[in-house]
Amino acid sequence: MLRLASLSAFAAGTFLFVSTAHAAAGDGLAWNPRNVEHLLNRAGFGATPAEIEAALAKSPEAFVDELMTPKRSWERVTPVLIRWEDFDLDPRGIPVEPEKSKYKGMARAEIQKIVQPLRGADRKQFLEYADKWFDSMLRHDDPVRDHATLFWHGFFTTSFAVVRRKYEVIEQHQFLREHALSSFRDLVHGIVRDPAMLQYLDNNTNVKGHANENLARELMELFSLGEGHYTEVDVREAARALTGAWADPEGRFQFQAENHDDAAKTILGRTGKFRGEELVDVILEQEACPRWVARKLLAYFEGVEPSEARVADYAAFLRANDLRIDLCLKRLFLDPAFYRDEIVNARVQGPIEYVIGMCRKLSIQPPRNFVFAVTADLGQCFYDPPTVKGWDGGEAWITNATLLGRGNVAGVLVGAFEGVEPASDMALPMDDDLTVRVRELTIAQLEKLAHVGDWQPALDLAGSLARAGARTDDAAIDWMLSTWLSIEPPAETRAVLAQNLALARRETPLGDAPLADGGPEAEKVLRRLAHVVFSLPEAQLN
Repeated sequence: MLRLASLSAFAAGTFLFVSTAHAAAGDGLAWNPRNVEHLLNRAGFGATPAEIEAALAKSPEAFVDELMTPKRSWERVTPVLIRWEDFDLDPRGIPVEPEKSKYKGMARAEIQKIVQPLRGADRKQFLEYADKWFDSMLRHDDPVRDHATLFWHGFFTTSFAVVRRKYEVIEQHQFLREHALSSFRDLVHGIVRDPAMLQYLDNNTNVKGHANENLARELMELFSLGEGHYTEVDVREAARALTGAWADPEGRFQFQAENHDDAAKTILGRTGKFRGEELVDVILEQEACPRWVARKLLAYFEGVEPSEARVADYAAFLRANDLRIDLCLKRLFLDPAFYRDEIVNARVQGPIEYVIGMCRKLSIQPPRNFVFAVTADLGQCFYDPPTVKGWDGGEAWITNATLLGRGNVAGVLVGAFEGVEPASDMALPMDDDLTVRVRELTIAQLEKLAHVGDWQPALDLAGSLARAGARTDDAAIDWMLSTWLSIEPPAETRAVLAQNLALARRETPLGDAPLADGGPEAEKVLRRLAHVVFSLPEAQLN
C-alpha cells in the first residue's frame, strides 16, 4: 500500500503548479495564475480555469471589486412562523404538557398527528433555505459575502438543536448574510437583539434580580474582546444590562422593561444605567475589540495564526474605518502578504467549502438537500456546530473517518460511487470497529441521498479531455490534477494514478484507444479516476 504523505507535509506548500515567485509585502501584488487561484479559493469557493483566465485579464483591484459585487440580488425569504404551542414546546424549546383546552380528550398519539406535520413543515422550510444558500455559493452569485457569512456562522454561533424552531434560525442567517460585509458595529448590535441568539444563550431567563450571565459572557469572550480583556465583575454587570431582552413566542425581539435592571452599572470602566445597546457601545470602544475581530478574520481567511504585528496593523485599519468588514477584506485580498508561501495551499477546507468547491470545479448540481446532509456527516452541520465556540477548523476537519467520508462523497459527485471507497491503493486502513461502523453508516446515507443508480452527475469527462487536447493517459492525468487541484502531488501519487488507470483500462474493451475519444467505457474509467483524485489529501487543501 502506498503510504501517503501527511496533510501537514502537503500544507508546507512544497508542491505548486505555477511559479511561486511573488513580490514581497509593500512591493505590489504579482497577478499570476497561482495568486488568482488562491484568491478565488479563499474569497470564494474554488476556481475554474475559465475564471482564472478571466481574472488575469483584469487588474487585481478590478477583479476584487467584481468578486465583492453581487451578480444577482438575493431574494429574502419569509419563513413560516410556527408558534411554540403548535410545537407543544415552551419558548426555550422544552417539551411541555399540551394545553388541556386545545387537546382535551385527545390521546398522545392523536396529538402527535397534529404536531409531527408541523415539525416536518418546519424542517422542510429550513432545508429549502439551506439549499438556497448553497445554490448561491455554487453559482458564485456573491462569493465574498457568502464566504463571510460562513465565517460569521461559526463566529456568532447558534444551534437549531437548542433553538429548535427554524423560523428564528433562518431569520438569524439572513441577518448575518445581509450584514456580513457591513460594520462589525451593526453585527454586534443586531446579535444581542437576535431571537435565536437570545434563546440559544438563555437570555429569556435573564431578569432583574436573577441575572443569567451566558449571553454577557459569550458577548465579551467570543464575540468581541477575548479572554483577559474583561473581569468577572464586568460579566455580571453586563448581564444586568441585558436583563429584559427577550425572544417572544412569535419569534421577535422584545424588550421587557419590567424585567430590566435599570440601576447603574459599571462595565469596563464606564458607569451608567446601561441597556443592551449602550453595553455594546462600551464594548466597541475597547482597544481589544478591533484586535479580536482582526485576529479572527486573518486566522480564518489566511489559515494560519497571524503575527501580533499583522493583527495590530489590521486592527488599526478597522478602527480607522468604523470596523467595516468589506473594506478590511478588500485590503486583505489586495495585500501581497496574503499571497505568501506560508499560507497558499496550506489550509484544510471545511466540509462545506470542500463539497461546494468540488461541485463548482465539476460544474454539476447535486441533488436537493445533498450538501446539507453530507457536510453534516463530515462534521459541519449547517446551524448545528458542536459548541458555542463553533468549529475548530484546520486539521481538526480531517480524521480517518472523515477522510474516507470525503472520498465517498466525491464518488457520488463524479458518478463512481458503488457503496465502497475507490478500488485503489489510495484507501486508508481501517483502525478500529468504530471507524468501520462510521464508514458503513456514511455509505448507507450516501446511497440513500444520491439515489445511486438513479441520480448521475451531468459530466462529460471524455469531452473535456478532447477539448483540452489530452490524447494520452499521462495527459489525461495531468489535465485532472491541474484543473481540479491547487497542489501538485508527489511523483509517487502520480504513479499510483497511472497504475489505477492502467488497471481500469484492462477491465474494459478500450485497448489503447484515447480516452478522449469517449464512449461509455471511457467515461466510466475517467469517473473512477476522478473519484481517486478528489479523494487525495491534496484535494482537501486550498
